[in-house]
Amino acid sequence: MPARDEDALHLLQCLHGVLEDPSAYLRFLDELQRTISADCRVFHAAHAPEYGPGIVVGPAFGVCQTDLEPFLTEFRHPTAAEFPTGSVLPVPATSRFFESRFFGEILAPAGVRPGPGLAVVLE
Repeated sequence: MPARDEDALHLLQCLHGVLEDPSAYLRFLDELQRTISADCRVFHAAHAPEYGPGIVVGPAFGVCQTDLEPFLTEFRHPTAAEFPTGSVLPVPATSRFFESRFFGEILAPAGVRPGPGLAVVLE
């Protein structure tokens, strides 16, 4: 079996372990991050109520509740039809998002660098 197929199988095994072991989702995100690239950072930001705290999950910071207002106010969120899973979005270096508490307190310590860069829609 090719190594790439073994990697994919391992990721699927991690993902399907979520129901039995909640920490498996963190392991899945960590494996996904390492499989894609050493420069990649993977995290999941759950939908938050308008102007309320949201949940962010990532291998570098675990599970935390944080203010996701920059996501809700600075950016127009595209529809799933505009940016389906797998879409690649440019992240400009001039975005005010990099000045937010969310970036400074959560993402930057986890190794996410200010743009320019790319974001990939995972779901």
